[in-house]
Amino acid sequence: MTSSILILTVLLTTVASFANQEVLDNFKFAKRQDCSEKRLDKPPGVMSKIPTYDLDLLESCWGFAPVPLIDAWRLKNDPPVDGLTSPLALSIKYASFVSKPSLMDSGSAVDVLRKASAFETCTSAAVDNYMKDKKKNYDVLVELANNYVQSKERSTPIGTMAVQINTCLQRAGLTQSVNIEMLKVALSKNSPVAFFDSIFSDVCKNKTVKLNKIPQPTVVATRNYNNLSEGIEALRKTVDQKLNEKNPSPVGITFCWAALKTKKVFSLGSDGRLDESKCKVGEEPRSRHFASIVGRRMAILKDKNGVPLKNNEGKEITLCQYLVRDSYGTSCNDFPDQPRLDPKNRCEEGSGQIWVDEETLFTNTSEAYYLKDN
Repeated sequence: MTSSILILTVLLTTVASFANQEVLDNFKFAKRQDCSEKRLDKPPGVMSKIPTYDLDLLESCWGFAPVPLIDAWRLKNDPPVDGLTSPLALSIKYASFVSKPSLMDSGSAVDVLRKASAFETCTSAAVDNYMKDKKKNYDVLVELANNYVQSKERSTPIGTMAVQINTCLQRAGLTQSVNIEMLKVALSKNSPVAFFDSIFSDVCKNKTVKLNKIPQPTVVATRNYNNLSEGIEALRKTVDQKLNEKNPSPVGITFCWAALKTKKVFSLGSDGRLDESKCKVGEEPRSRHFASIVGRRMAILKDKNGVPLKNNEGKEITLCQYLVRDSYGTSCNDFPDQPRLDPKNRCEEGSGQIWVDEETLFTNTSEAYYLKDN
């Protein structure tokens, strides 16, 4: 009896998987009424006041991606007199809050937004002034973590280790000497993340950002719909509604990073969640990723030589595209596999943003979320 139930379960799962793939392979959006151009990243758009961040090798996109949504809300509803939010400091604050052992662990941008109102974090300017080179954020944190772990393993006296760490941090790119007494306190913490949090709390003295007014995010997720096609359509409608507002705000998305690559991929499972076994190109995994939608346009598709593509009737092919802002700096070289060579996906050099056609984007997105204005 047990083996029969197991076989039936496997068969049902397989059938659901095939049915889901058929839905995605044949998926077409309902005919849209509007794909007018929207650019939140151009004045007077709110995103024109927020830079594109670079998480370098930290792999904490879950901590960097929420910051544009948070600061866009602050600029519109509670103008910040203290400056923009540091994505690095917010990542550390959240990781410490939920007791993550490492910044390299996976996380959720939605959960960061849900907990943001409990945080008092650091201004971006304060962190930038603390580091000589933003690209060395990763190096500095690795240096910190390595020294922390070594101090615990070797049972080195905290006072001695504090002096050694201070010397190492100067080599790693800090602009100022670290307070030795503060380092002693930090070294007494029970994890590398708590150690980081203690140091950044000192860096951020009198340069804090209070996020207590940030509202809870509104989340639309494909997993909450019985029909996968209905869920995908709901994501697009949500994004369009937000972009069509008089003074629009960015919309955060949870999606498969492979959607930014040149190969077509459908990574939603039958339950509406991202299936990470599908979220890859070849054998290279491209797992759950977080970014923001900051624009929309109707585009004429062109090949890599700039020649318009035409259908069988000789008409130019157009597609509605959405502008996705990532957190890997402003160069197109930081996008996986040079997706700007794909005629459907055009990266804007110098902005860290890429145009993605609606079908590719939304059939690889499991959540869209935003912060409601007051």
